Amino acid sequence: MTKLLFVCFTVICLTLFIIQNSDAFPAKNINADGLQPEDCRKDEDFLECGTCPKTCTDPNPKCDSKCKPPMCQCKEGTVRATDGQCIKPEECPPNTIN
Repeated sequence: MTKLLFVCFTVICLTLFIIQNSDAFPAKNINADGLQPEDCRKDEDFLECGTCPKTCTDPNPKCDSKCKPPMCQCKEGTVRATDGQCIKPEECPPNTIN
């Protein structure tokens, strides 16, 4: 019985080692926050090193150069509206633009 357990344990360990070190099963790009590129919408870009997001209320945020947590940011030329959608700055409601 001990030999059987040893063989099973060895097979399981070898299988896990091969899977973890194989290009056949590429690792997903998952960060500490659990955000993945697939989580971003078509109008967003995934940034591993986040920045200060542009919004209707702050279309030109002052941002230091420190890397922020990974994020989905609106594509270039768009800003985040109050409802979370990415829109052109000229589409922002007049009372939200600074």
